[in-house]
Amino acid sequence: MTNTTQELRTFLLADAGVTALVVDRVYSDVLTQGATLPAIVLTLVGGVSIYSTTGLSGLASPKVQVDVYAANPAGRHALADLVRLRLAGYSGPIGAGVAQGIFLDSTRDLYEDAPKSYRRSFDFTVWNEESAT
Repeated sequence: MTNTTQELRTFLLADAGVTALVVDRVYSDVLTQGATLPAIVLTLVGGVSIYSTTGLSGLASPKVQVDVYAANPAGRHALADLVRLRLAGYSGPIGAGVAQGIFLDSTRDLYEDAPKSYRRSFDFTVWNEESAT
């Protein structure tokens, strides 16, 4: 996958349950000021290219933070469950690429004062092929 967060955005929005809640409110890096909730923010927070004794292996493992925002705890749980079920353990095509596997690494529940919202933050590792040239 060439742009992991963009590919994940498209993949999440292909899910009818996710789209029913967020419409198209899936953002990169920052929740847009004044955004309607619920919403999702995707941020690339790390990852590595995997090497073998002969050089790049063609496998990478970007880590993506997925933040789910809602106006109340029930909304947070509903959207977070849909996102977790869509991503955790998935392997297969995502956009122009193929995910060898998406794995949930950690989960945190938070409250944001500005904007007043309830947030669940997930860290996912996405194993995928990358160009080895």
